[in-house]
Amino acid sequence: MTKQWFQVKEALRDLQEKDKKTAEFLDKIISEINQNFKTLEDYLSLQYYQLCHWQESLNRLNYRRFFTVNSLICLKMENDDLFKDYHSFIEQQVKNKRFQGLRIDHIDGLKKPLKYMDNLRIMAGDDVYLIAEKILEKNEGFISDIPFQGTSGYDFLSFAGNLFTRKKIWMNWFYITAK
Repeated sequence: MTKQWFQVKEALRDLQEKDKKTAEFLDKIISEINQNFKTLEDYLSLQYYQLCHWQESLNRLNYRRFFTVNSLICLKMENDDLFKDYHSFIEQQVKNKRFQGLRIDHIDGLKKPLKYMDNLRIMAGDDVYLIAEKILEKNEGFISDIPFQGTSGYDFLSFAGNLFTRKKIWMNWFYITAK
């Protein structure tokens, strides 16, 4: 998760909302993908998660789908009033010194993650420890100039776990689960 990636995503969304030609171009690409089931299936198989109907989600938990985010869908955290209302309890706990740190999950799924991080830091103040739940890829670093202290550490756990993993066993597991 790099700051540049967040900025590109936000700039593309803004451009799509403001520029008719960009919106038409993106709509055309999406339409082409949606009309070709094989292309759509190939694209979706590259994801780290497995899609399913929301009413089936609790029954389809496995190694690729190990939690549900149904209750988070459609929360527009880029809306300042909604952000303030949704975080009012958390803000109260921070002000009363009951929470000294916050872990934010699925931050890369937000429309404007950088704005969210800034708003959260302003709400929480400088003394609250903020981390983001983010599984970093092998050569991916966390954004260095954001108002968070880092990630929840899954990248370190993966590295440490691989110290004691036999490559042959891992390759067999990968072969079985990749299908």
